[in-house]
Order: sequence, then structure tokens, then C-alpha cells
Amino acid sequence: MVAPHPTALHRLDQNARRLLPVVISLVLALAVVLPIGLPQWGILAPPLLLIAVFYWSIVRPDLMPPTAAFVLGLFQDLLTGGPLGSGALIMVLTQWTMRGQQRYLINRPFFLMWAAFSPVAIIAGVLDWLVYALLNFHAVPIAGALVRVVLGIVLFPVVTWLVLIPTHRTLPAG
Repeated sequence: MVAPHPTALHRLDQNARRLLPVVISLVLALAVVLPIGLPQWGILAPPLLLIAVFYWSIVRPDLMPPTAAFVLGLFQDLLTGGPLGSGALIMVLTQWTMRGQQRYLINRPFFLMWAAFSPVAIIAGVLDWLVYALLNFHAVPIAGALVRVVLGIVLFPVVTWLVLIPTHRTLPAG
């Protein structure tokens, strides 16, 4: 029996669902710059985009290609006023690294994915701090970067369970 041809509406729905990881990642990047009333939020905001790129690069790397990671990182740089290209570099490195580690982390207990995120967050935080310091020709206090890293590690399960996993369940098979 031959399967019926998908309708235009069905194809539109499938394509929209395939864009969800990038759109959700974009929303998380925007959440970092929203004025939420917490003191020093802009300086100490957790790396929500890093969490999203990390997650999608493991569970659906076909929907988070390096170009998407690059554009999202560049968008974050523009939003936060960080050195242009540093976020893009970090997101692409994260995407490439985690894509290579997919076979070790996919379909494993969540704790392993969380444990794998910790060194990624630390390296990304240090790299971000280092690029910022080099481009500004002076060392800035590393305390802010460390707070962002710790917040990212602590919030990883919250963001993953509340936002990323429910989104993943709506995606077409890949």
C-alpha cells in the first residue's frame, strides 16, 4: 500500500517543528537580557543558550547544525554586548564537541548528560572570560564568570526538564 502524499499543511507543520530547537534556543538567548528585576542579572545571567546548544547537539544534532549554533552565538553577542564572535565560537565548539560525544550520552541516564555539561560550562565560561579579557586588554574579575558557570550547572536540569525535553517530544522522528 502506498502512503498518501503529505499535504502542504502537513509539510508546513513538519518544517515548523524542525525549527523548534533553534527557536527555543533563540528564546533562551533572549531570556538572558530580559530585565527581570534581579540585581546584576545582565552580568550574572546563566548560559541558557549554551544549555540549549549542548542539549540539541546531543539529542538532535540534525536540528542544531554548526551554522545554527554560530548564528545563535552571534545573536547572543549582539544582545549582550559581548565581544562579537566569542559566543559564536563557544557555541560552534560546543556543537562540534557534543556531536562527537553523542554516542556516549544518548539514551543514557540524565545524570550523565548533566555531568557532561559541567566541564563544558566551565570551559565555556573560562573561554568567554579569557576572550573578553584579551579583547579589552585587561583582566576582569573572574567571579562573574564563575557565578554564571555555577548557575548554568544548577539550572541545567530545570531548563532541560521544563523546556527542552517537552519540546523534544513534539519533534518529528529524525
